[in-house]
Amino acid sequence: MAAPRQKRVVGWLNRSEWERVYHGLYSNEVRKQQQAIQRVAVWKNRMLHRLPVAVECTAALVEACLDHKAAVQKGPHLPNHTKFQHNFAMALIRFVNLMTENNQNKQYAQPVHILAEELAIPQWLVELRHESSHTSMPSLNLLKSGAKLALNWLKREYWEPQNLQDSSDSEDNTCDPTIEDKFKDLVYAFQQEQFRLLSEFKQPSKADKKELQSILDDLEKNALGQRNKAISWLCEEGYFISTSEQLDALGICVEDFITADNLDIPHELLTFWKPVLKRLHHLQMTVSLAQYLLGQVTDESSLRNKLLTGWVFAIIMANSGLQSDVVLYRTPCSLPWKDMLDMCIETPSKWMLMLIHVILEYLKPALAPRQVEHLLYLTLVYQSQQRQPFSSKVSEDVGQLAVHKLGDIVGSAKTEEEGPGQLKEEHSIWKLCTEPIDWAEIPIGVLPSQHFEYDYLQLPDDVTCGMSKEINREESKTCDSVITENGLDWTAEEMQQIQQEICIF
Repeated sequence: MAAPRQKRVVGWLNRSEWERVYHGLYSNEVRKQQQAIQRVAVWKNRMLHRLPVAVECTAALVEACLDHKAAVQKGPHLPNHTKFQHNFAMALIRFVNLMTENNQNKQYAQPVHILAEELAIPQWLVELRHESSHTSMPSLNLLKSGAKLALNWLKREYWEPQNLQDSSDSEDNTCDPTIEDKFKDLVYAFQQEQFRLLSEFKQPSKADKKELQSILDDLEKNALGQRNKAISWLCEEGYFISTSEQLDALGICVEDFITADNLDIPHELLTFWKPVLKRLHHLQMTVSLAQYLLGQVTDESSLRNKLLTGWVFAIIMANSGLQSDVVLYRTPCSLPWKDMLDMCIETPSKWMLMLIHVILEYLKPALAPRQVEHLLYLTLVYQSQQRQPFSSKVSEDVGQLAVHKLGDIVGSAKTEEEGPGQLKEEHSIWKLCTEPIDWAEIPIGVLPSQHFEYDYLQLPDDVTCGMSKEINREESKTCDSVITENGLDWTAEEMQQIQQEICIF
């Protein structure tokens, strides 16, 4: 009998979040890498010194690579070559030191290179760490190569072994391919039977119901042993993520579905998959299904992303008691609202922003009103629909205000001859500057052709000279008033007060 697994406190919410960060750190997309680094920072704040050093080192190395990549994309010449050398060197030094520190369990401290050899860390990385700390700084190319080697070592020695471990439901991740084939064959058999029953436009017979129930029973047994994998298989294209041909066969117009300004799954598709969704809910897999669907959404406006967010919306409605004419299940479950909200914010696509509004409505416990206001305002900023914070009292006309960007001005300049653009309709005075001007040398609020000096804040010379003449003239008459050219009577005391209050800034 296997010994019970020892429980420990971790910084991630569940296995799915850990896997999402793992794949994000080693992704080829900069956005996913940045999101993974931010999530590791959250883990570090939660756990302090208890965060696994492999996770911390991976995030530091990836962040150094991203900083360098961002600078290279701006131009071939790096503005601060030494800065990136220091970033890579610091990440490598921490990697070697932290990895070998846990093995300092002898009576006397062991040399770093001996501990690194025990951990199978390449000796070249240890030497690179020594040069960065005690001798001359290695070249940038050498440090970049060291960072890549360290990331590969971390992936091989930490991330991949951890990823192969059992998840919380003790399922075996090293699944036999025949199990996957059998599961997909059952799903395909269910689809064929459903298509046949729906195409006959009549009540199914007892034999038909019995056949369908038999398929669903087998499907439930296979899903019970492979929970996470069963969800991933169901969310592949051709199953929950229907193809255009499958939607056409159900009488659903793909174009109307994609362009609709709502997240409703068509009635025909919801009816088709209702038996499977009920079985998954019976197995308490609804929460995992919703999280997996959200984790697969990207920022593209595609049929796949519309279906992914649509199924999440259907699950939310089913668990909120506001279902359509197709009732998925009557016993709701507790959804991880805040986790789902975080996933929507991380991928702010068009349909994800719609989901944010839905989740905020049913979020328990609810956010503070000001937090909701700021979050909704962020969604409006992303959609470039209005320029002021969201409020239910704001008229609908305010929501149509456009947020002008540099791209709008460039686009309006190109299309000015073809037809009136949005900026032209609003009679904007802003024009795109095509002259080679160093804007860093121009003060804020001043145009390049404007010669501005702080002395201009003083009164003009002709006015001050006129005042002096009048003062001298009136002094001889022992009069305390001053008459300006405009006929204004100012006493000497008022003139002195005016001169004192004029400030040059």
